[in-house]
Amino acid sequence: MGAGDQSQGTLSVQEKVSLNSNGNSGSVAEASAASYYYKKVVTYKKVAYYKKVAYYKNHKKYYKYKKYYKYTKVVTYKKVYYKTAKAASVSKTTTTTYSISSSSTTAQILKSGARYGYSSSAHTAAAMQSIGSGDCWAMSAYLYSKLKAAGISARIVQYSTAYSSRHRSVQIYQSGSWADVPYSSYGYNSMFRATSSKPGLTVVAA
Repeated sequence: MGAGDQSQGTLSVQEKVSLNSNGNSGSVAEASAASYYYKKVVTYKKVAYYKKVAYYKNHKKYYKYKKYYKYTKVVTYKKVYYKTAKAASVSKTTTTTYSISSSSTTAQILKSGARYGYSSSAHTAAAMQSIGSGDCWAMSAYLYSKLKAAGISARIVQYSTAYSSRHRSVQIYQSGSWADVPYSSYGYNSMFRATSSKPGLTVVAA
């Protein structure tokens, strides 16, 4: 499931499709797919210590301990989750999911995608297939390329969710309208799934 908004890109039908729209680097794609980032937090810890000090009284030497303070710099990293982007206008699509038979080509493709887990380590279909897991950008590219290759009308859409301003999921054209593929029916990780509300929806590939 990104930092700032990214403009609409295009994808080829090939499986090894790059999701780095507008020539952005892989690091940008990673930020786009991540639902959080780490914020550097610097604090200073007050530490007390004692110093032995000599003094003289009646020509005799004595010692006492004087208390001092120093401040130690402490650096930590706090996980911060992205908030849903507030769009000037909210676009919504159908909340229905695509209805398919268990023996169809579409069903077989969705079953193959469900084998992969979620991680922020891969952002393209090829990378996800290589390591066995990927983010929503990688999964969307994988399903899109498989469906298109099978002659099925599909598209990738991008929109805001509670976890990312650039979440991506796949829709299939059915009965004159676009419907979300049934991620939950096939046991996909929740980070891959489509949401019923899609603020700021744009079509990335069709």
